[in-house]
Amino acid sequence: MSLLYRQDFEVAAKNLGVTVDIKASYMKENIYEVEKDSTDFAGYPTNPRWRVQGRFAFEYDDFRLTWFTRWIQGGAEAAPEFVEGGSSGRPCFSTTDNVSCRPVFFTNNYVVHDVSLTWHPGDYSVTFGIGNVFDRSPEVIDTSGAFGTRNYPYGVGYDLNGRSVFLTGKKKF
Repeated sequence: MSLLYRQDFEVAAKNLGVTVDIKASYMKENIYEVEKDSTDFAGYPTNPRWRVQGRFAFEYDDFRLTWFTRWIQGGAEAAPEFVEGGSSGRPCFSTTDNVSCRPVFFTNNYVVHDVSLTWHPGDYSVTFGIGNVFDRSPEVIDTSGAFGTRNYPYGVGYDLNGRSVFLTGKKKF
């Protein structure tokens, strides 16, 4: 599902361009079949049902301000019953011996924001931006049953690097 809205306004005898671009996707099912056993993984932490991204841009004179937002729906899978010290417990990374940690079989909704400002006065442009403005960490899960590392699942769309600052320049020839 997509929504694109563009409109120009006159402000102080110059053009103000406004763009709103929203894209959403829904995973109805994600079925894996192994030897006559099939499982629908849609809605699991590594296969969220909903993903939405939005871009909001404002252009005025030689400047463009862009705000980009990504939202990933949280998910859950059936968790085995936890027994302290039992097979459902995993060793904890702590100084205390014989302690088990409860595996995490769910994720919360995840939102990350990026912002950039571009100056483009002709044949060149300069962009300054911040990725993951609020330094949001990825959701943590038990990777014993999911593809990931350091308790972060791969391929979901989480920002694994944290906040980043960038500066780019372009020149047309």
